[in-house]
Amino acid sequence: MTADASAGVVDLGAVLPADGRTWASLVVGKSEVRTFRVRRMRDVAADWHMHDAADEGFLVLSGEVVIDVEDESRHLGPQQMTIVPAGRRHRARVQGEALLLVFDAL
Repeated sequence: MTADASAGVVDLGAVLPADGRTWASLVVGKSEVRTFRVRRMRDVAADWHMHDAADEGFLVLSGEVVIDVEDESRHLGPQQMTIVPAGRRHRARVQGEALLLVFDAL
């Protein structure tokens, strides 16, 4: 499923399925070098992973998210963001529910 922000206004909270899944991720726009996806996470931790050639940014819209990056944990609340540089192992984890905007060149 895709929503296209370049074609108009996208309500990020409304485009995700509300069926109780622990993870839902949806592309909401692309620029020449970036993909933007809105993601809802519920009581889940992503697997550790790394992007060799692309930074990955996380902007928390609601809830709280922990971004574990190799030797540190970054605790983010609403309106806070972080960028994980390419080549660094990381994962996102959430207790409860959080809504994020994730941006990268993937």
